[in-house]
Amino acid sequence: MRPLVSVIIPTYNCARFLPDAIESVLAQRYPRVEIIVVDDGSTDDTSEVLERYAHRIVALEGDNGGVARARNRGIAAASGELIAFLDADDVMLPGKLEAQSRVFDRREDRGMVHSGWTLIDERGRFLGERRPWVNAPRLDLRGWIMNKSVRPGALMVRRRWLEDVGGFDPAYGGRDSRYQVEDLELVLRLARSGCRAAWLRRPTFAYRKHDDSAMTRGALAQTTGVVRVLEDLYGSGTLPWSVRRLERAAFFYTHVWAAWYRHRHGYEDEAVASLEAAREWLPGPGESLVYRWAAQFGRLAAGEDAGADAVLDTLPVLRRASGVTGSEWGGIERAIRSWVEVQDRYLEGRYEEARAGLEASGVPGYERFFEIVLQWILVSASPVSGEAIARLWEDLRELAPPPAGRRHDETLLHLAGLGRHVRNRRGVPAIGALGRAIRVGWRPGAARVWGRFLRAGFEHYVLADPSSMGRLTP
Repeated sequence: MRPLVSVIIPTYNCARFLPDAIESVLAQRYPRVEIIVVDDGSTDDTSEVLERYAHRIVALEGDNGGVARARNRGIAAASGELIAFLDADDVMLPGKLEAQSRVFDRREDRGMVHSGWTLIDERGRFLGERRPWVNAPRLDLRGWIMNKSVRPGALMVRRRWLEDVGGFDPAYGGRDSRYQVEDLELVLRLARSGCRAAWLRRPTFAYRKHDDSAMTRGALAQTTGVVRVLEDLYGSGTLPWSVRRLERAAFFYTHVWAAWYRHRHGYEDEAVASLEAAREWLPGPGESLVYRWAAQFGRLAAGEDAGADAVLDTLPVLRRASGVTGSEWGGIERAIRSWVEVQDRYLEGRYEEARAGLEASGVPGYERFFEIVLQWILVSASPVSGEAIARLWEDLRELAPPPAGRRHDETLLHLAGLGRHVRNRRGVPAIGALGRAIRVGWRPGAARVWGRFLRAGFEHYVLADPSSMGRLTP
């Protein structure tokens, strides 16, 4: 017999979307489902909606204490061995319950299954898809800390684990809380308690973006909350060295993500403040940091299908946070613009178009352009093929010849590609990147390049030093 799955739907003044949420669960073909809707003090027509489904759901009343308390109320009333969550304005995709429960069947040692999701608008029209496993192949505590893509609707959890850790903490997602990160805090607490997680590499629910959704109205609360969760985690003093060593990198990348997220929601001053906070964790020359920030923004933009213009829109934020001004900033901006406008062409194999774009924009100095390209390869959300790197190097060498001491920079680009493939556990591309690096970098003169890469790789992947990749270039 298949295990009973309890689906918990907290709702507050969401009567217009709640029927879609309930119907999406009822449409699941999984044989044993319990639907628990917790009305957290709604003042709209929610009660009428619940009355229509009274014979098919369990309806509970909350105490208007916020989403964390409402979900906990549902967990306490649940009979299922497995718990799934769905917010009242979201939609469960077909096959979710069957697919995630099957993972538990195969992996009895797992207490949690995570997945991807799609984005829809207010009318249910498709906006995009999120595949968080691309940047977070490992779902251990370290992976959750470094890649915090958590959505309750994407999770399924064994009930005993939720009971063991005490469910959601209202301090991170209550009605009076400054934060909206109760889901991230719970996942980190589960991981610290030994709850092992597995990926289901497919979307399982649709997140609805609308004027009242948490993603739209809670940008400051979410970004501030994520930082607070990390502060509380690292302030606990009981972390193993493997996690403790990530502290500097975790805060640096979290502040950079917060800057991107705040900028995307119109909080420019706060975005600048986030980058300034990131700089406290990774001090350095303004120009070098701009390239790293821009590359991270490019990765985040690709994850949102946002396009090149979204990265270019951040240039005023980058300039203010870096403190670089005048002609120096002009050169940095030209380098970023030149690369952002052609990067997708190289990724997609449109090499003639890419070269034409570089010729049209003009490569604004070899060192600056090479630095932004290197950082892009190191963090790219999509795998960068060896052929793309080879063609890019050929174009760069002809349009902006490297100085005499930089003849072996092509080796460094291939090694950067190798590092990214290894980081994301792409075995075959990693072997190919290593082969290309050996073919172009076997000469004695390239020994220093290999040495810098090996040292930076050790510092980055073993010591988790986020500044190490800034030392790849001479």
